[in-house]
Amino acid sequence: MAYEHWLPGRREDQLYMAKNWGTALAQKGAAWNVPPAEITELAALAAAAETVLQTAQSSERTVVITASCRTAFDALTAKMRFIKKRWFLQPPLTDAELVSLSLTPHDTTKTGVSAPRLEAEGDVRFPDYGIIEVTNIRARGDMGAEDKRAYRGVRIYYGLTGTPTPQDLFRLSEAPVAGYQLPHSIWTQRKSHRFAFPGESGNRIYLSLCYENGKGGAGPWGPILTAIIP
Repeated sequence: MAYEHWLPGRREDQLYMAKNWGTALAQKGAAWNVPPAEITELAALAAAAETVLQTAQSSERTVVITASCRTAFDALTAKMRFIKKRWFLQPPLTDAELVSLSLTPHDTTKTGVSAPRLEAEGDVRFPDYGIIEVTNIRARGDMGAEDKRAYRGVRIYYGLTGTPTPQDLFRLSEAPVAGYQLPHSIWTQRKSHRFAFPGESGNRIYLSLCYENGKGGAGPWGPILTAIIP
């Protein structure tokens, strides 16, 4: 999709890009001010995704393994989006450095769309057992003078507590302080989004919303929302 045109569609290519980033960050992460913890986490997520992908492509593949593979790559690509938005910027990175990361340098001849300035927020509803719905998605602040093109859609980051399952290996052990600590995300242009979490009743969900302009520009994370899954 246009809002993440830089991210390959095939999982093999996503993994290749993540490992390439890991190699580059091992050499230049300090110069680019990327925290060591982020580099370590990217490497760990890439290793986990590679392991489960190998199993998913073997004769051992099952429905559970397929779900685990999807979950692992959701976590990996969420981390890649986060790193790109926060540190793979031009400047300070040069055109050559962006190309080495398999990213396209900015075309300065085009009229850009500004990144969203306002936070996003929403309300949480509980339509049924195992169902969480984020409704009334909106900006926190006055949209009057804002460039509406910057608010094309919202990425909803989320994570669950509880015992890891094959469908969700990445669980939260403590309350997050910001959206970047949430392992999963979905993107929507709607004013609401419904999540189905069968078998997760009693576990806690944490969410944080972030506007995206559809061209790679992201705004600040909104406040952490939390609820017990009914």
